[in-house]
Amino acid sequence: MPTPTRRIELSEWTQRLPGPTKRSLRRQSIALLVVALIFVLLVLAGLVTMIIKPWPIEGVVGVVVLSIISGLLAWHGIRRLRALPPGPDDQPIQFAAPYAFEIDGGMLRFPGMFGRPSEERSLADTTVVETGASLRLSSPGHRMRRFPARSFTQPTPGGGCHPRHRQGVLTQPAARPRFQ
Repeated sequence: MPTPTRRIELSEWTQRLPGPTKRSLRRQSIALLVVALIFVLLVLAGLVTMIIKPWPIEGVVGVVVLSIISGLLAWHGIRRLRALPPGPDDQPIQFAAPYAFEIDGGMLRFPGMFGRPSEERSLADTTVVETGASLRLSSPGHRMRRFPARSFTQPTPGGGCHPRHRQGVLTQPAARPRFQ
């Protein structure tokens, strides 16, 4: 008989802030692009004046820093615009995950969030490290996931982040009795 899927829920405090609307995120992204454009124009003006009359090294460094900042602002604005989901403009966008993760058979599944797709990894390869304040899940080839211990509605696998349960490996359902 297949093992039922176990969803590890997050506490209410992780979900209580209302998400911004799609319209407000689009407006913020466009504002980032406008500020980046203004900085690019300032950089171009600085380059033109440098050609006409040489600047001291401090001015050149300032122009380089301003060009880097404008590039980062433009990159962030474009990235946010591309991450907007389809749908009406008044649709609220949720930044927080609806739940922490799911355990389904031999797989560990993390939900998708704004700008990040869902992720699936092998349960046997996942290492759990618990400290007094957090739970860290890591496995080769995947980025580490960290959760504050108080964000769960259920006890953590080692029995609630007690110092003597700091490390373990989720290999089978019997290895994580508190999640069942």
